[in-house]
Amino acid sequence: MKTISDDDQNQVVRIGLAPNRIDLLVNTGDLNFEEAWSRRITGSYGGTLAYWIDLDSLIEIKKNIDSPRHQDDFRVLLEVKKMLDEKANSANRGKKSKGVPL
Repeated sequence: MKTISDDDQNQVVRIGLAPNRIDLLVNTGDLNFEEAWSRRITGSYGGTLAYWIDLDSLIEIKKNIDSPRHQDDFRVLLEVKKMLDEKANSANRGKKSKGVPL
């Protein structure tokens, strides 16, 4: 059994097997827990209340993990954010053209 160590700042503790796996990050870089918690996404998983990290916080964490897998995740998440931003901007332009207040 491997123990969690302060020496390995890029350590990820995994519980379970994909797709039902939870990753616990030992170090989240400059991300402040209270700030990330205030932006959490609330939902349900299997009928149970669950919380997920928001996209911007996840991008910030992935950016700071020095491993090829997390750097790939970082690039993909940036593309997802870009697509979501474009979709939101497009929806807002459509509302403006219809005279609907924002």
